[in-house]
Amino acid sequence: MRRKLILMSGAVIAFGLASISCKNNEPDDKSDSGIITKIEGTVANGGSYDVDTVKVMHNSEEATIVLASSKWDNGKFTLNLPATLPDSYVSSLENEEGVTISDKAAKTYLLSVLQLYKNGKYKGTVSQAAKAGASTAKIQYFYTDRDVVLSGTTIGGSEKITYNANFKKGWNTVYYILEDTNTDGKVDKASYATQKPKDMTFEWTVSISSQN
Repeated sequence: MRRKLILMSGAVIAFGLASISCKNNEPDDKSDSGIITKIEGTVANGGSYDVDTVKVMHNSEEATIVLASSKWDNGKFTLNLPATLPDSYVSSLENEEGVTISDKAAKTYLLSVLQLYKNGKYKGTVSQAAKAGASTAKIQYFYTDRDVVLSGTTIGGSEKITYNANFKKGWNTVYYILEDTNTDGKVDKASYATQKPKDMTFEWTVSISSQN
């Protein structure tokens, strides 16, 4: 399976320069089929950030494309996701030992963060994250051109990586969870799941670039 589905082996989720509670812990607008059609957020004290736009960006060797854009209204935003993605934006999932892919013809796309701008200048990112005990988690968004299930466990570097994800055609919410089971400050277990982790409250995390 492509490493693009794994953020970074051994990486710890950074909660950025500021963590702010979202008024709605489940901001994604889901259709009856379970897929999401837009990403909505309300960041407390959002007006304190020098930001005017939130964007979903696709970067390729040829160009940088805006997939979705929303006004940053004192921390409120709504990103309407494209219903489909061009073939040139998506890629196949590759086999990885211990992991079963229900449909190997699936073409997919992983969105990790939303980007913040002011007058067209990049300012930072906003995403949803949570922490409970020795576990940290981050919400990501996964697009697939057909229903596909990922299941099983594999080893990536020093991590045991488990997949328990039932993706529907379209955009899905996926929870990327990192655990330090030995409580030694090192991540040794990671997982991708479409089921929200119990006892975790997700908050919007704003991370402003140090270059601004």
